[in-house]
Amino acid sequence: MPELIPPESLTSANSLLESTMRLTGLIGQGLGGLLFVSSARLSYCCGDGVSFLLSAVSELFIREPPRSHPVPHRTARPVPFLKRRLPLHRQRTGFRIYLVEASFANFFLASLTVGLPYYVEDVLHASPDWYGYIWQR
Repeated sequence: MPELIPPESLTSANSLLESTMRLTGLIGQGLGGLLFVSSARLSYCCGDGVSFLLSAVSELFIREPPRSHPVPHRTARPVPFLKRRLPLHRQRTGFRIYLVEASFANFFLASLTVGLPYYVEDVLHASPDWYGYIWQR
């Protein structure tokens, strides 16, 4: 995003992107659940595949704007970067707490994505469209 948007518009572009992603996720999962229940599974999967193809074709038309200043070359060397940055977590208590909490949250949320479909069908005895509804809450 920073390479496509001028620096003065980056904040509003990031917020627009995040809002769009949240809204399409909410609408898409709700409609996906309804389509999953109301249509044949094969047509649903084919429609999903076609939407990915349309997305790929639309990306062919993205052009990078001309640059007014050169962009510094980034090297892909994560190890020296981590060696310099990782000791900073010892100096900042808030960051260390965030790192631990984020690790636990990601660990437990991963199991939630695996177990939620079973919970919806076996415990709640609900139809599969409820999975999308519960996941967004």
